Amino acid sequence: MSRDELESNIDLIGLIVFSNQLKPDTKNAILELKTGSIRTVMITGDTALTGVYIAKESNMMNYQAKVFLGDINKFGNDVEWRDLDDPTRARLYTTEEVTFQMRSAHTGERPIELAVTGKAFNCLIGKQMLYDILLHIRVFARMTPTDKVRCVELHMERGITAMCGDGGNDCGALRVAHVGLALSDAEASIVSPFSSSNRSINSCVELIKQGRCALATSFSNYKYLIMRGEITAILRFVTLYYNTTYSQGTWIFFDAVMTILLTYTITQSKPAPVLSRYRPTARLLGFETLGSTMGVIILNIIFCISVISYLNYQPFHACNEFDSSVVDMFRWKQLGDNYESEVLAFLAMFQFMAISFTYNLGSLHRETWWKNKLHNLFWVTIIIFISCILLTDPNNLGCLMRINCGDKTFIEKLGYALPTIDYPAWNHPQGHNIMPRYFRWGLWALCMSNMTSAIIWESQVILGPGRKWFRARYGKKSKNIQY
Repeated sequence: MSRDELESNIDLIGLIVFSNQLKPDTKNAILELKTGSIRTVMITGDTALTGVYIAKESNMMNYQAKVFLGDINKFGNDVEWRDLDDPTRARLYTTEEVTFQMRSAHTGERPIELAVTGKAFNCLIGKQMLYDILLHIRVFARMTPTDKVRCVELHMERGITAMCGDGGNDCGALRVAHVGLALSDAEASIVSPFSSSNRSINSCVELIKQGRCALATSFSNYKYLIMRGEITAILRFVTLYYNTTYSQGTWIFFDAVMTILLTYTITQSKPAPVLSRYRPTARLLGFETLGSTMGVIILNIIFCISVISYLNYQPFHACNEFDSSVVDMFRWKQLGDNYESEVLAFLAMFQFMAISFTYNLGSLHRETWWKNKLHNLFWVTIIIFISCILLTDPNNLGCLMRINCGDKTFIEKLGYALPTIDYPAWNHPQGHNIMPRYFRWGLWALCMSNMTSAIIWESQVILGPGRKWFRARYGKKSKNIQY
């Protein structure tokens, strides 16, 4: 029995209308994605007109946009385009004409959006005409699961591509995309790297926020560890020049306290509340990464020279420079019992604190630095601890770290209170490395200046006005892409 025979001689009892309304948060989610310079497209199995309507309702497509719909012609050998604003839709356009209109459109004119059917999509691929207009097509309608996979692959050739879907026919596309997000607990969640039981586009927004934050945080820790190695290498080179080393307590404080606590707390930054229009860098040797590290290295070298010069011009140091020929080299644990080692140790500590604060900055993809409360707590605590060790007179803690201390006979002779702990004799002819109070304050001021200059470099040049100026002058010109 044919359909005509089945539908003849019947009475209309009622009309059933199926309505699949947009979720209340869809519009805001799409708008936030577009604000974050993320182009959103629709790949659907529904009809093209349904897709265009939903795209406009969800803010994916501008309501004022001029929409051209591409479909296969009646001969099945070419794509013909219709202007959906034309009530009759009698005028047909070729792909070349549509492409010319897009390229010749001026700023301020009605934007042009494209929609294609699955058959037109495959025809354009066969004619090798899709590549030029791919990033102008907003709606891909009547797409089969295979078509969805091919569409995602083509977008992946142009950039990082994420795919979200909730059905079994989305499984292939979810699997091949750079980032696949299944908005379902069903079969799609098995093949997708990410899944969410909350069937909302906001899950996609949250995933991108977390991903950008994770990338920015990873680069921050990467730069911190690179800079920690650079600082250690440079200052270690200086100590080797003097044939000295840091005290064992200093090394333990570097590795067991500062590095572990600071690298861990840097990772505790949470994502920024909104997506930034700029994307985080992913280049290990890019301008931002090299500019951030090289600038701080140059500043550190300048202040290292300043601190050494400041020490060498002090009268208390002129006759007490470290001479390895008059100390017991077998007591290598006490080779830090001198002015050179402790001064460089304090400089290293403040430089470590500088890069820790510096690489906790950056609020484009992470929350502002003051919201990382755990990092700020440890950072302030360590700064106070270092400052107290440097600025206070000889005490038990300093003597344990072999810093600003000496044999008790010399401490008493210099008029300071005696420490209450026992420790090995000082491995230095002078018997101590106690710095005068005025020198300690001067050293603290130099170290704080070093730290402040590094923070200013990162916040103003790398992350602030300097980056905006560089992007405006040397950045890549934005492509004519409607987000």
